[in-house]
Amino acid sequence: MNNKLKYKHTQLIYTYKHT
Repeated sequence: MNNKLKYKHTQLIYTYKHT
């Protein structure tokens, strides 16, 4: 699995939660 994709997805969720 691509770790980059997981990181990007985590960043998205993090930003969404912080919004």
